[in-house]
Amino acid sequence: MIEGHQVKEHSKYVRRSSDELVLTLLNGDSLVFKNNRKHGEGFLVHYFRYLCKDLGYFLISRGFYEGGDYLMVNFETGKVTKIDALPFLSPDQSRFVTTVADLVAGYLPNGIKIWKFTKSDIILEWSFDSGDQWGFGEPVWIDSSTIALQQVTGSNYKKAPITLTKGEKGWELRQK
Repeated sequence: MIEGHQVKEHSKYVRRSSDELVLTLLNGDSLVFKNNRKHGEGFLVHYFRYLCKDLGYFLISRGFYEGGDYLMVNFETGKVTKIDALPFLSPDQSRFVTTVADLVAGYLPNGIKIWKFTKSDIILEWSFDSGDQWGFGEPVWIDSSTIALQQVTGSNYKKAPITLTKGEKGWELRQK
């Protein structure tokens, strides 16, 4: 399991105590994420995925009764930022992209989000909500301003290549 290995690797800053995930910040303060395994709408579990000291963030995945998301936790301040999906880091490590293609269940909004690291925070730089008929997946950074993706449509998740590029006017989607 990913969490077991990662907790061992980062044991100075992360520990699991039954249904509590405890993160230790750089200043020594602790953040506690409590699981609720009671069956039903309140069900919530937290899993430690990664600590990137260079960028200053913990990555936590959350599972709900139905669906899930991720939390980016600032290693220094403890500020928690919710993101929809697993982040994919740009080559220059200044941004990350998340994509969602949840066409059947509809737990998360379909689309793309570009997040930017600032000196002390993560900010949403650009987003595109594609509605409930199509979404995006399989992001691959070609360079720090170009992302190759798959546009996904229908309940059979048919895929077509598409590119997201940052130009003078901002981020733009282009068919391949």
